Amino acid sequence: MVQLKQLRTSRGLTQKQIAKLVKTTPGTIARWEAGKAEIPGDALKKLASVLHCMPDSILSTEPLKFYEYTPSDTFIDCLLEIEKKVLYGGLRFSFDSFDRVFNFPISGLNNDIVSHDVKSVGEISGDDWLIVETMDNWRLFINLKLITQIETYNFDLEEPPAYELPEVYEALTNTPDIEELELPDVLRSYCKEKSRQFERKHDYSLWDYYNHAIVVTRKGKQIEVFLDEETALEFSALEANYYDDGCIEFLKFVNEDSKSYQAVHAEHVAIAMVPSVAYHNYVKDEEEEKTEESEGKSDAIVSDETESTLESNSENECAG
Repeated sequence: MVQLKQLRTSRGLTQKQIAKLVKTTPGTIARWEAGKAEIPGDALKKLASVLHCMPDSILSTEPLKFYEYTPSDTFIDCLLEIEKKVLYGGLRFSFDSFDRVFNFPISGLNNDIVSHDVKSVGEISGDDWLIVETMDNWRLFINLKLITQIETYNFDLEEPPAYELPEVYEALTNTPDIEELELPDVLRSYCKEKSRQFERKHDYSLWDYYNHAIVVTRKGKQIEVFLDEETALEFSALEANYYDDGCIEFLKFVNEDSKSYQAVHAEHVAIAMVPSVAYHNYVKDEEEEKTEESEGKSDAIVSDETESTLESNSENECAG
């Protein structure tokens, strides 16, 4: 029997909800789950997109290893209320100055962003930078002045690169020691095994990987920088289009451990690949501080205005 029911219930979805997302009926979902009807190929791809898994996982007769835990309410809300955040397919692009093809899984929302910012081959709309959030935990800053070919493709035509659930990236990013986090046992075991597999092939940890940004220059040179608060703000400035205004010309990186300093001219950056979870951790904190500071100033202004009004009313009463 296929694992569709286990995958569906692990995400907190009813048959009616998942039927709506894949454009079918609850009765059809029930027959698929019971093994009384074969899942068509196009429906299988839609189910994989909605459930954030590979099609083989749905058809597998083996017990699932990590899909049993219930994901966050935010994830379910994204599926039910913002369907554009579900997998669309892939984003593929290349640069003329070096031999490498980049390929990432993207959502429908980011497919729309690409379509809007790049109207056609050779025609750029809006800013010089295309900023895309991928489903495999990268925030891409792509220099449209240097790109030679870019395309998106739907998963109906081609299978995009694999990716994990958001909870997996969050767990692997936020601490080098998974045991420190309060996680469901199945999720913790999966993350630990994934870390072990990664470290067998590399001389650094998965936590290091998800906390380092990768900057690729126009000549293909790759620069890896640890993503601390200052580095995240450098990319945040790029996102705010400060470079277009001529305020900043360089991306500047400082290594606090080695006290080394490195700067790359923004126009010579082909692409910056910034780990999404780590980036939003720092940028979110910065935005919250600005909001609190702004609210504090607003409260002070209101307080001053209130005090001034009371004084004015008191003077008027005395004069009367």
